[in-house]
Amino acid sequence: MHEDYQIISTFSMEPHSVSVRRNVFTKIMKPVAKVLRSEELISPVYLDDWLLIARSYYCCIENVEQTQKMPTGLGFNINNEKSCVTPNKHCQFLGYNIDAASGQLAFR
Repeated sequence: MHEDYQIISTFSMEPHSVSVRRNVFTKIMKPVAKVLRSEELISPVYLDDWLLIARSYYCCIENVEQTQKMPTGLGFNINNEKSCVTPNKHCQFLGYNIDAASGQLAFR
């Protein structure tokens, strides 16, 4: 992980439009995702939804640990109740059922 990497952002006022907030959040998180990808961590991102992918159970655990460190180190809170941090081969992401064991992707 890059120890000297920092994101500093200051807002004088909060944007009012939901679409503007989404764009601002996406722009803030883009460098975070870029750093994680530079560490060869596979993490498709859509707004605040992240799918962490790895070749093995233990690599996935490492991906989860590294991915959690970066945003929390920047002051973001991760909603652990909504998060699934235990590696598994079946999940739902952005309206899709993903079955890594069989290689199938289905709309739910």
